[in-house]
Amino acid sequence: MVQRSPAFVVRPVVAAVVSRVRARVVRPNLAAALELAEARLAAAAFFADSRFSAADAICLFCVEAAIARVPDLVRPKTRDWRDRIMARPSWKSVVDVDAPLNII
Repeated sequence: MVQRSPAFVVRPVVAAVVSRVRARVVRPNLAAALELAEARLAAAAFFADSRFSAADAICLFCVEAAIARVPDLVRPKTRDWRDRIMARPSWKSVVDVDAPLNII
């Protein structure tokens, strides 16, 4: 008789639970958060003010993750905001690993 590890039985159950949690909890919460972002960006050019700030730098990571994981939930104003930040020369120098480091 072939002995199977407990993971053989548990893994499909855990996968089903995770799938349901994602569908019933995670996705709706992401949708709500992205709707808040969309509403804020409909009222202002950036998250905290009328100009780029640390709040935008922090939110960019979250929006990038959302675009990678749930692109259908990211709305047009949020995408436009992301594109504007990505087009900034200062941001291009951050993501360009071959760019020289100009400290002074």
